[in-house]
Amino acid sequence: MTDSEDVFEKALHAFEKSLYPGFENNLERDHPNPDRIGCPDHSFLERAGTAPYDLSDEEKAMFVEHFENCWPCFKEIKRLRQSARDRKRQPQ
Repeated sequence: MTDSEDVFEKALHAFEKSLYPGFENNLERDHPNPDRIGCPDHSFLERAGTAPYDLSDEEKAMFVEHFENCWPCFKEIKRLRQSARDRKRQPQ
């Protein structure tokens, strides 16, 4: 894991774990954003989810700021990151 990827991972994990139990349920309730207002496009979320080390520091900051207030992006990035982890675990 690169330093940049590690920083991104730590930011995501710290954010998720530092809030409170039931974080996902509360995010869905408090920040549903059904119209996806201000959301980055799917290609950006895919890059953030599968290759966060490719994001600039400015992109990482923008993503983390948006992600903490947007249930759809949070849900999508978790799905993308889990898919990337699953692919890495599969034998070639």
